[in-house]
Amino acid sequence: LSARGTDSGKDINVTTSFSGRRTESIFLSADIRTWNDRVVIFRAGKLKAITLIEAWIQLCLLAVNGESAKGATIVCTDSMVKLSVPDSVSAEHWLSDLVLLVEDGLKKLIPLPIETAAAYTGAIFKGRASDSPDWRMKSAWHNFKGFGEYDSDPSWQHFFSAPEELFVARPEPLDPTPFNTDHFDCRFKQLAAWLFQPIRRAMLK
Repeated sequence: LSARGTDSGKDINVTTSFSGRRTESIFLSADIRTWNDRVVIFRAGKLKAITLIEAWIQLCLLAVNGESAKGATIVCTDSMVKLSVPDSVSAEHWLSDLVLLVEDGLKKLIPLPIETAAAYTGAIFKGRASDSPDWRMKSAWHNFKGFGEYDSDPSWQHFFSAPEELFVARPEPLDPTPFNTDHFDCRFKQLAAWLFQPIRRAMLK
């Protein structure tokens, strides 16, 4: 990777503001390290959903701020994932929805365990290629070992005794919606699609 070069890295301070779906303005600030205009993240172990989100947030912030970026590269122990850069409008909408959802999550439980959601949407591969989304979700939730060691969301099992309970809650009026998708009757499915669909589209083969 070109990130090994001693003079190719630079720190970018990103400070941006924009209007959210509600009336108040949203202010975000971050220091983002890039190498040759690319966000590079190294992680020991398998790829996790939180790492995908970390890389995507940085790419969205760079896009909204008009900074030059070629994409992101995530290097894990057994894999490497590359993400393309979102357009500034989509990035702003996604960040705005993320901030509002986090704010709502400080007041009430949001049914969105991210490792389980990543498995359900296929953003992170769980199980076998022939497995249905529901089965991929269950394999992540229960930490099944039949197909290998998977990451799960054990803390969420204090709130939901089984993954099927995630399907009970209906979407709320201000919930973010995924781009160009059919109507959802399940809040978990809608939020999972909103969170990971743009990341999946940005994954480079």
